[in-house]
Amino acid sequence: WEEQLNNYSGDDPLAVWDDYIRWAQQNATSDKLMAHIVPLLQRCTRQFQNDSNYKEDPRYLRIWIKYIDTVKDPSDVFAFLEANGIGTNLALFYTSWALAMELKKGMYAEAYAKIEEGINKKAEPEEKLRLALKQFQHRMNQRTVDAITKNQTADPAPVGREFGDQLSKGRKVVRQAAPTGAT
Repeated sequence: WEEQLNNYSGDDPLAVWDDYIRWAQQNATSDKLMAHIVPLLQRCTRQFQNDSNYKEDPRYLRIWIKYIDTVKDPSDVFAFLEANGIGTNLALFYTSWALAMELKKGMYAEAYAKIEEGINKKAEPEEKLRLALKQFQHRMNQRTVDAITKNQTADPAPVGREFGDQLSKGRKVVRQAAPTGAT
């Protein structure tokens, strides 16, 4: 593969890199994955970062996303891509950033806003952004339902308790008297 990278003379050098990266991922064992693949991803992303022919190429953005999947905090890498205009017209850019915010950081409002930003900037394909937005909304609705269900089963109200009861550890329930003279 290295020889093919060094001796390539065609119109699309990214194609060789893309094939090499896919081959390496399919053939690497888990311990070799980080040792070999991450440097390969870094080399490829650096190789084409100033090449205007690849700034909006989905293959190049996918390689960046593969790299982003290996870093602890992807925010800086996404900000770099945005500042350098890499993939910013592609739905994949916004959906990937939103998913990273949602899953790695728990930044739900920001994730929603990132998908909306992609829609507003008319990133393509728009259908992918609209689908991502629906899926995100479904996940947020499910989170709410799960939280409500968990709270109802984890902390049921004591039987026989009424509004206004005060509970103290080791004491009986004391009922507060209604204020007198209230109209």
